[in-house]
Amino acid sequence: MEVYYVNHKNQRIDLGNAPYQMQIGDIFNYTNKYEGSNNKITRIYKDISTISTAITIEESVEVTFADAVNRFFDVTEADVAADIRGKLYVGEYYLLCNIYSSDKTFWKETNKGMENAIKLLVPYPYWCREVKKAFLLNNADTLNDSQYLRYPFAYPYRYSVSRNLKVVENEHYAPCDFVLCIYGPCTNPAIRINGHLYEVRSTLYNGEYMLINSRDHTVFRYMADGTKVNLFNWRNKESDLFQKIPEGRCSVIWQSDAFGFDLLLLQERGEPKWNS
Repeated sequence: MEVYYVNHKNQRIDLGNAPYQMQIGDIFNYTNKYEGSNNKITRIYKDISTISTAITIEESVEVTFADAVNRFFDVTEADVAADIRGKLYVGEYYLLCNIYSSDKTFWKETNKGMENAIKLLVPYPYWCREVKKAFLLNNADTLNDSQYLRYPFAYPYRYSVSRNLKVVENEHYAPCDFVLCIYGPCTNPAIRINGHLYEVRSTLYNGEYMLINSRDHTVFRYMADGTKVNLFNWRNKESDLFQKIPEGRCSVIWQSDAFGFDLLLLQERGEPKWNS
């Protein structure tokens, strides 16, 4: 599987091929915290954590030893300087983190190689896979009617599918956070997922969009000129705008002739998923 780091400038370091080789076994480890009283567990949770691992840096045909060492520092330290979390990817999953410690324990100067013991600071110790589903204006991505009303025998009539009805599969073991991107123009966009209402009472004009982030509990309108407007107080307060998406097959209902949107599922795990 691919192992790489991407900083906030979208600069990437491949940590699974020369001149770098990360020992990924350590980053699969995790520890949950807990609280309890009277011999009962009251809470199990994750908190800010650190991960220790090591990276071998060696000169390659394409990259000199000095360039490899300098690039690793420049790309990772750019996130530290900006106080922004980088993304460490293992396969499809990423971990938000910063490298806060580096210890060059074994430096083979004559052979142009180094063992670099590093520590990762992890404010949110979940590995995340992002799964995107597009719901287009006017239901352009037409559904196959066979997805619905599957009876064990044939009826003499053809049942129609509502142009407002779609489904999304959340193939995860638990409800997950999401990012919802709604595209203008539209007024008071409302979406029901598995019967739950997600609604913001505001107007988007042509070229504008809205981002609802359930993990951060934020909702913003992005205007065509780049202006960012906080719409938190304009959400429908009678229905939780940030309720997680349930696991399994979920119905999605909205006014498809009024607006389109993208749903990004944030599927989180305590460790990245293993591949055979």
